[in-house]
Amino acid sequence: MKECWINHSNSSGSFKFLFMIFILSLFAISPFFADTLTTCKTSRWVSGTTYYLTTNVSSTGTCMQIDANNVTLDCQGHSIIHTEQGSGIEVKGFNFTTIKNCNIIGDTSAYNFGIALDSSSNNIITNNIAKSNNISILLESSSNNTIYNNKISLNSKDGISLYYSSDNIISQNTVTFNKMWGIFLAFSSNNIVSNNNASSNGFGISLAFGSNNTIFNNTAGSNQFGILLVSSSENIISNNNASTNNYGIVLGTNSNKNIISNNTINLNNTSIFLPLISNYDIISNNNVSNNTNSGIYLESSSNNTIYNNKVTSIGNGIELINNSNYNIISNNIFTSTQIYAASIVDSSDNMIYNNIFNGFLSPVYVDTNPNYWNTTKAEGTNIVGAAYICGNFYVNLTGGFSRTCSDTNSDGICDSPSIYTLATNNIDYQPLAAPVPALNSSILNQSNMIYTSTQNVSSDDTFGGYEWPWLLFIFVGGLILLILTKLNKPKKR
Repeated sequence: MKECWINHSNSSGSFKFLFMIFILSLFAISPFFADTLTTCKTSRWVSGTTYYLTTNVSSTGTCMQIDANNVTLDCQGHSIIHTEQGSGIEVKGFNFTTIKNCNIIGDTSAYNFGIALDSSSNNIITNNIAKSNNISILLESSSNNTIYNNKISLNSKDGISLYYSSDNIISQNTVTFNKMWGIFLAFSSNNIVSNNNASSNGFGISLAFGSNNTIFNNTAGSNQFGILLVSSSENIISNNNASTNNYGIVLGTNSNKNIISNNTINLNNTSIFLPLISNYDIISNNNVSNNTNSGIYLESSSNNTIYNNKVTSIGNGIELINNSNYNIISNNIFTSTQIYAASIVDSSDNMIYNNIFNGFLSPVYVDTNPNYWNTTKAEGTNIVGAAYICGNFYVNLTGGFSRTCSDTNSDGICDSPSIYTLATNNIDYQPLAAPVPALNSSILNQSNMIYTSTQNVSSDDTFGGYEWPWLLFIFVGGLILLILTKLNKPKKR
């Protein structure tokens, strides 16, 4: 009989060989290497490598210039101090880079950038501190990048700037005390800007010549402008807190078809401002209170839809001037503690219905240009809780038309032939009446806040406190922004 035996030595060697091939194949699929840095590095980066900075470094000009794909730079909390023109960290034409845990300090001189991406995509910039640069994080012609959880401050120009860059995410950053813009996007589309604190800058968050961007759940306070759009259309501005600014949310020249919704906008000079030729915008469900001048202000802006807002101002609740025509204004509560709940001058063909106008001097001031103050009577709960939607509810310090008109059938509409003539060519043919006590309208109670004036109030041609120099300032400011956007584009490095 023949004996069978197995060469265990050869079997073990084959197993080890196959195991080694397997491990090497993993590295071939997902190579990973590590290296340390003790000085600046401007060339010969290796793809697939994580570089760990182990000490503070400094440079005149650019310190780190990454020239490979799929590189991670982890500064481990160490500082990169750079002066004069150039960047603390630069990636130009390479992708899939991660930059994290770096403390990047510049000297605020022109073209002194903290982190600069140029024609670079799919990168991650996270957990960095960048300050005292000209611009701390700059993207040019770069897409699909994520910038999150960075602290950026004290820059001579901007905190975060994007030029010609799309499909990026900017989230959970603290961007404060920058001289000009906290977050600035120019010629950039389809970006998401969310959950950032962009406060105490010249401008909080700004879009210029951009479309289809989403700006939501940000805090933009204590700036000259909280959120500013110039020639930017089809953007969504929602769930932001834009308070304690000079102007809360501004849609500058030719900013059309934007949605401004569910924002909290308090303690500004003016909270929602459309200064020149911004059309077809939707302004809805915003909480606007304690403004010095107007809550919502439109100048030469038409075909906008304004509904479901609650507005309380020392100045006018809402103001339309200079050919702001064909706007639809419905289901809002406008309260002014000093002047008019609404002021409409040199504007016509606006459809205005189912609002509460609660003014100090009078519910509404309007000139003789024709506007429409009621819609066709329809079943549905109106703004004061009654059963029909048609005209508006008018109240002021001494009572107001809606509180004194007769409503014998308790349908919530002033009895015929009672009409409310606001001015020539401005008649509400079906004004709302005060609801019967059984309705106990909480909405009406919320609007019934009239305060005693602490200063002399007069009706003049300043349009609710806006003198023409202020309007000129806004116009000139818009032009300056356009010029800066076109001519002051960061210098190619």
